[in-house]
Amino acid sequence: SCPNSEDAFYGQDGNYVINQQSYTKLDDQGNELPNSTTSWAMVRDNVTGLIWEVKQAKDSTQDLSNVHDADNQYAWYDSNPETNGGFSGNFNNGNNTGEYTKILNAQAFGGFSDWRLPSQQELRTIVHAVNYNPTIQTDYFQNTQAKYYWSSTANDYNSDTAWGVYFYNGHDGNSDKVSSAYVRAVRGGKCGTENHLVINNDGTVTDINSGLMWQEEKTPDMSWELALSYCQDLSLAGYSDWRLPGKGTLESITDLALSEPAINTHVFLDNSSGFFWTSTTFAHLPDIAWNIDFDLGYNFNDLKDKPNNVRAVRGGQIQLMDHLFIQAPMQASYWKTGDDMLIQWEPQSFIDNVTISLSRQGGKNGTYEILATTDNDGEFNWTVKGESSVNCMLKIEPVSNPDKGTRQGLFVISQGKS
Repeated sequence: SCPNSEDAFYGQDGNYVINQQSYTKLDDQGNELPNSTTSWAMVRDNVTGLIWEVKQAKDSTQDLSNVHDADNQYAWYDSNPETNGGFSGNFNNGNNTGEYTKILNAQAFGGFSDWRLPSQQELRTIVHAVNYNPTIQTDYFQNTQAKYYWSSTANDYNSDTAWGVYFYNGHDGNSDKVSSAYVRAVRGGKCGTENHLVINNDGTVTDINSGLMWQEEKTPDMSWELALSYCQDLSLAGYSDWRLPGKGTLESITDLALSEPAINTHVFLDNSSGFFWTSTTFAHLPDIAWNIDFDLGYNFNDLKDKPNNVRAVRGGQIQLMDHLFIQAPMQASYWKTGDDMLIQWEPQSFIDNVTISLSRQGGKNGTYEILATTDNDGEFNWTVKGESSVNCMLKIEPVSNPDKGTRQGLFVISQGKS
């Protein structure tokens, strides 16, 4: 079981229910299905908005006439010189990743023609690090091979290879483009922005694509236990709710178009190379935790008593039993002044009114303005107004029991175009 707040090793990712993986099964036309269904064609990620292909007919025999066959393997191929890293890969008589997605789109799978090979960052989001062999939620991603799956991301420092994920254990990999590997197509998702990292000039950086705030400077090396307690005890820029990031969270700030280091050094100004701890324990080895190599961008793991660098994070809504839960705005959403926006929450069983408050300073004490006191019916329409901020946080509390409230953020309010 996870330790309590007063115990050693508190602060690992099992202590935080934030942005837990959530999926919805879809039929071959994109219609929602109940979780109990035994046949489905696609899966929607309710956190990222991505829609994933589900593989079929896993029987150790390739069937290239069925593009969804779980046993099919393809060479990596991208004819676009702007995205292929300088080497297009292996056409392989048409048995390649480029032709695979062309077939899906020609067939209008699910009624769509915008299927693509996922980027490495997208492929990482469906890794379920508490599982092993395969490292994915098989209740949704049935027929998954515990093997290497291609991403569309070419390797920045070796044009002969491309990134992928080993779904046996969740490790990143780079494989020769001329070799063959498994594939899973994706479509949709949130629209991010290229200039998504904002320096707050107080020792923190906000990533508006993820709605997370990061410690700008790294710390000296320390053990995993010390890393957990350091982040729990950290007070920085007026915030005291820092934590050690989980595996997927820390991976989100790697920049795989860069190397040595694989991070934006115009934003993270210190020497950001080296290995950094995550709060995620390796699935079947309790003395080992995941870490990220920011020289090249890979995930690895290390014994918990070994020293690694640390970078703390904050943001996101902690889901607690018998507490209110905000459904909108979502973390990393974008609200434009003048628009009517629907604030939504799960009211639980509280019968009294709720107070809705907004902070434009990341939730610092004393920075919340009350938007309304209203019925606890789960909805309130608000006309967005006031100053722009990338560090907005919403708080909703029952009037008579504010300890059962919740906070959601970070998200953006802007007077510019959305």
